[in-house]
Amino acid sequence: MTKELYNLRHARVRVAAEQAFGLLKRVWIIVRIVPFEYDMERQIQIVYAVTALYNFMIAQKQKIELTDSEKRQMRLAAARASR
Repeated sequence: MTKELYNLRHARVRVAAEQAFGLLKRVWIIVRIVPFEYDMERQIQIVYAVTALYNFMIAQKQKIELTDSEKRQMRLAAARASR
């Protein structure tokens, strides 16, 4: 794999991860304002927990409301990732 191709794919994955984390921040306030009093290990556990909850909600077909802008961003990210 060339360095240019690697950088392109890395950028796509990073954007998708940032968007996913942004969605988690919108749904769970603790992710938005994790106090500095939590050590790094606890912060990682919080991210794992809200990710599991989010996946559970999807599996249970709980409705997760997205704004039109968020829906558009998710569609664009999915289209870029599938290239």
